[in-house]
Amino acid sequence: MADKVPQETMLQLSEIAALSREELVARLLRFDGQCALDFTEEYLVRKSDDQLRHILVAACRYNSRRQ
Repeated sequence: MADKVPQETMLQLSEIAALSREELVARLLRFDGQCALDFTEEYLVRKSDDQLRHILVAACRYNSRRQ
């Protein structure tokens, strides 16, 4: 059976889903979590909105597991 997603993570997922493309790029560029993200703006602007959301969700989930 799959792990249950904590309530605070679900809220975070809905927030990420509502972000504009510009907000996604900005959040990834200034992400301050347990793992360092080393993306350039040039790299991120070439990614689709779905890819940007996926990267941000993965970073947030990784970060929440490490706290």
